[in-house]
Amino acid sequence: MGILYAQEHLSCYNYATLAESFFAVVSLKKEEVLERQSLSVALLVFVTSGSMEVSTIGCLDKRIGAGQFFLLTKGASCRGVVREDTVLLVCRLSNELKLCNRYAFQQLASYVPKGYTYEFLTLDFTHRITDFVRMLVEALNDGLGCVHFHQLKRDELLLYLRVEYTKENLARFFLPIVGTTPDFKDFVITNYRKVRSIKELAERANLSLSTFNRRFQEAFQKSPQEWMTVRRSEDVLKDLVMTSLPFAEVAEKHNFSSVSYLNTFCKKHFGKTPAELRKNGIAP
Repeated sequence: MGILYAQEHLSCYNYATLAESFFAVVSLKKEEVLERQSLSVALLVFVTSGSMEVSTIGCLDKRIGAGQFFLLTKGASCRGVVREDTVLLVCRLSNELKLCNRYAFQQLASYVPKGYTYEFLTLDFTHRITDFVRMLVEALNDGLGCVHFHQLKRDELLLYLRVEYTKENLARFFLPIVGTTPDFKDFVITNYRKVRSIKELAERANLSLSTFNRRFQEAFQKSPQEWMTVRRSEDVLKDLVMTSLPFAEVAEKHNFSSVSYLNTFCKKHFGKTPAELRKNGIAP
């Protein structure tokens, strides 16, 4: 249908640039492959039509179809293989979000089960989310791109999330960005790949090692060593099944002294050798 006075909207200084936009519509063709290394911001991705397989932190080759949405966390690497023509609505998130004016994301932390370990989850569209996504995609395609419109629609989306899904489900789904220390979490996720030890990460945070360990445990419900080992295993697995890097290069990239140690690491954490993982993976 389009919008009236389109040129007035396009020339307005409030028209959202790509960097300012909270939402974007992405159309993908069958067999297209998307890869992103170390995302700079967390993203909510709504599959409005089609289907794709996604590999990222906590999942490998997960099939996601129309009517489902998922979270890509800041700092994560991800890969998507499109299985049929697909349209996505992507929403950019920020650190300090509120589900409404009286309920911040951080309040969801109390609904995370004790000892719960994050796993990649999808949520199904409700009827309100379905209508919201359909109408927003139509508006964006018609050229409605004012930055205030983007802000209002993101606030509307967050309100729908609060009223349409249980706090327990939202807490599990958004675990990487909820908690009492969002700035500390953001620091860790942004910097952990840039250091070679927990001590070095603590120094970057200008904290003593004991204070850093305590704050880390509070934020992630894991010790730094446990958390870093999980992240390292995910990065190793990604390079084994999503790339064709020689095993020697994978070992060197992840600071293993030899391919033999890489082999031992993979058997311990995945129950398979690097060759077996690659054979069963999705590397080209």
